[in-house]
Amino acid sequence: MKAPESVDEGMAMADDEGLARVSAKAQEAEARVRAAHAEDRDRLAKAVVGAKARASERTGELHRRAAEGQAEGAEGWAQVKSGWHRHVARARQKRADRAARHDAEAARREVRFAESYAADAIDFALSAIDEAEYAVLEALLARREADRAEQDLD
Repeated sequence: MKAPESVDEGMAMADDEGLARVSAKAQEAEARVRAAHAEDRDRLAKAVVGAKARASERTGELHRRAAEGQAEGAEGWAQVKSGWHRHVARARQKRADRAARHDAEAARREVRFAESYAADAIDFALSAIDEAEYAVLEALLARREADRAEQDLD
């Protein structure tokens, strides 16, 4: 990768790379889910443990960044992230509680809950991707407008 020639180009490259990471992460998750359909119960359970670990790691990373206050507007995002963390913790606790039950009705309720939770997580991720695209484009526009204003001063 060539070095950026300007701050504007550097910002665009970083943004493009960020969106590329989002896309690659989504493709990896999709591939793992597709592969999981063919797995036996034990391998599927291992896949669930791996996905949970990745999600927990990402959540921890988001909390660390919010705590460090690395970005402007971190307070608003910190509230969103904190709310998401509480939601994830409650959902995981419900999952753990329900997993302890072995009767058929509990299993059916668990399926409904798990599928609903998965749909909600997908909706949240899609919304986050849309918001990321908007934020990247808005930052790029702000950079262009700042560059234009600076040129007008010359």
